[in-house]
Amino acid sequence: MALPILDGNQSATTLSSILTSGEHIPAHTVVSLGTQAITDMRGAVSGSVVSISNFPATQPVSIASVTIGNTVTIAGTVTANPTGTQTIAGTVTANLAQGIISESDDVGSGASRLVAGVFDYNGIQFGDNKPFPISGTVTVGNSVTIGSLPAISGTVTANTFALQGTAVTTSDFTSTTASTLLAGYNATREVLTIFNEGAGNLHVCAGATCTTIAYQVRLSAGDYYEVPNHQTTITHSAVFATAGTARVTEVI
Repeated sequence: MALPILDGNQSATTLSSILTSGEHIPAHTVVSLGTQAITDMRGAVSGSVVSISNFPATQPVSIASVTIGNTVTIAGTVTANPTGTQTIAGTVTANLAQGIISESDDVGSGASRLVAGVFDYNGIQFGDNKPFPISGTVTVGNSVTIGSLPAISGTVTANTFALQGTAVTTSDFTSTTASTLLAGYNATREVLTIFNEGAGNLHVCAGATCTTIAYQVRLSAGDYYEVPNHQTTITHSAVFATAGTARVTEVI
């Protein structure tokens, strides 16, 4: 049975009257609360603001297990100091810098990552001699060593030239007549050189026709000319604009 509530004058009253009127009640006056008293208390404080002035700003909380079924939004900073091994279930997304990540190199685009041990990136493990996928263009500054090359099938054609000839022929050229033969066709000729030692300009052309206005090369006094390899065997003609002498050497 609930005992009656007395006010400061020892008169019977209700809890709601006491809470709303601000009357002083000695601590020993209220002995127990019955059902009605509890109902009156709830009604009196419903919708009001309860302020506890001496409650500490922070309180340590020890929770063995927390289950969150919906979404929790935390606006400030949360610092967690876990101990032991923690298990994370679900999907974890990490924004990593693009680039090459290795065990010993601290490289990459943007923020770099130094990897020790085995690291999992999009389901692919690398580190500890595990491969890391690379797409795009890779520039190698020094050298690349290839352990083995694939077999080459088909036909390989190599253009080779004799190391040296077996005979040398020399002659002088002095003509001032257009398209004069300087060196005839010779299928075995390997070298053809011309040195202009005279005062006049010498005009030389591959083929049987050469004039002072239609030529391949013009040699002034003291100039030296070595016919290109792909023209060595064919006929060459020449003409001096003014009198002069050229030394012609053929290696066969």
